[in-house]
Amino acid sequence: MQKDRNSITSTQVMTFMLNAQVGVGILSLPASLAKTVGHDGWICVIAANFISIISGILITFFLKRYHNKSILEINKLLYGKYIGTFNNYILVIYTYVLPAYILREFVELIKIAILRNTPAIILSFFVMIPSIYLVWYGLKNVCRYGSIFYFSIATMMVLLILVSKNIRLTFLQPVGESGIRTIIKGTGTVTLSFLGYELLAFICPNVMEKNKITKSAITAIFLAGFFYTSVVIVSTGIFGENRLKFMMFPLFSLTRTYKSMLLERVDLFFISFWMPVMAGAIRAYYFCAYYNSYKLLNIKNKKVLITLCTIIIVLISRIPKDQIQISNFEKIVSIYGIAVIGFLLVSYAFSFVNKRGVNSNAKNN
Repeated sequence: MQKDRNSITSTQVMTFMLNAQVGVGILSLPASLAKTVGHDGWICVIAANFISIISGILITFFLKRYHNKSILEINKLLYGKYIGTFNNYILVIYTYVLPAYILREFVELIKIAILRNTPAIILSFFVMIPSIYLVWYGLKNVCRYGSIFYFSIATMMVLLILVSKNIRLTFLQPVGESGIRTIIKGTGTVTLSFLGYELLAFICPNVMEKNKITKSAITAIFLAGFFYTSVVIVSTGIFGENRLKFMMFPLFSLTRTYKSMLLERVDLFFISFWMPVMAGAIRAYYFCAYYNSYKLLNIKNKKVLITLCTIIIVLISRIPKDQIQISNFEKIVSIYGIAVIGFLLVSYAFSFVNKRGVNSNAKNN
């Protein structure tokens, strides 16, 4: 692998994290929150955003304690050769499972909204083609192309502003009616939507401006949280919690509430702008799966490794047979993601006990 192809700036790492965070999770988030906490879902999003920012900051502090090392190298220093290697396999498997889930949801959306008769397995491989091309040319190109994310998000924010005139404030009141316990439970529901910042542990050595990593992480998580909160508030304010509970993709249902004199199918217009965002989430995890499999398994044949990664992700994505199994798959992925973040935080604490490999300039962090 050519090092310069995988070297990125602090701005690019922020783009990478945003691409990893914002994607398929937001599509069903308002509906999931409506089922759990009713019209108080936006409170859960803000709480989850705050927790994610704190976790992201601690993870960056952890990575700064080790000079130019990824979590795969840190694990062996912290836990030894055998336990460290076992942990590495668990982490790398995660980078296969989560993009498989996102891919499955992406394909389901395409089948429902656009190509209803095309076999899902065929759509899966076609969806992966742009990611294969970009990952082949390295992390730098993945991040450069990921900049389209800002245009897609801006387009969606314009939509939210246009439809906000239809918000009924009574649908958002009374604030806090669901109670603290229910809100805490709902905060866990938002977890999957915020996953993505943990990938920093895999690509940290590729970031050139490491002194700006914490700032990039905070900015990325905050922007993701701002967008999520906006979508949940507008969706709840327009549809109401009772209607939201029965929607599959509330974000795209919002596109159908806006009528334009220029465009006949406004929903397809906005869906087309959102597809690069969903593909970006797949691409971020796909790169980490490929890049870390290369490190862990030392497979030097690039074509073979990318082919294997693609086939594994597509096959995992086809394991769920129906919406119930997809929902169960989502719960498994959420637990897996929380466990990975928890592992990184525990490892940070353990690094103060086992200081092997800790950068001498960072011992007091």
